[in-house]
Amino acid sequence: MYNWYYSNHFSIHFLNTSILSFIENVYSYTGGAHGNAGVIGHNYFLSPSYQLNIENLFEFDDTEIVLQFISDFCYEELRKIYNEGLEISEEEIKLQDKSIFWEGSLDLKWENFNNVIMSRDSLSIIFNQYQVSSYAFGIQIIDIPLNNLLKLKINTSKLERLIEIMK
Repeated sequence: MYNWYYSNHFSIHFLNTSILSFIENVYSYTGGAHGNAGVIGHNYFLSPSYQLNIENLFEFDDTEIVLQFISDFCYEELRKIYNEGLEISEEEIKLQDKSIFWEGSLDLKWENFNNVIMSRDSLSIIFNQYQVSSYAFGIQIIDIPLNNLLKLKINTSKLERLIEIMK
C-alpha cells in the first residue's frame, strides 16, 4: 500500500467584471520526510480573455527600475519575517544583506517575481517553499501596495489603467 497523497484546490482572490485573480493551492506527499506545498497565482483579463503577467503592467524601458524596487521591497519584508522570533540586535539586522536568502532568488529577473495575485490595492508576490530559503521558512506572500509602485519615476499608464479597471 502506498501512502501517497495529492491535493489541488482553487480559490478566488479577486473578481469583477473585467479581472479574475485566483489562487491554486497544490500539496503532495510521496513518502519523503515531508510533503510539498505550493501556491500559484493566476490572473486574467476577462474581455477579451488573456492572462495578465506582472511584467505586462510596466513599460519595457522601466524594467530595471521596477525590478529593483520589487526586489528591495520583497527583501525588506522577507527579512522582517526571517528575523521574527530571533534574538538578534538591530545592529546585526542592519548588517544583513540579500545573502540570507538563496543566491539569485531576489535577482532582478521577472521569473523571481512572476508568481503573483492582484487585488484592488496591491500586487502580492508569492514565494513558495525553497524559492528564497529553506522548507522551514515556508510559503511567503509579500503584498506590494499599488500606491508604492505609482510613486516610482516610471510610465505608470498601464498600472493606472489596471487600477481603474479593478475599481
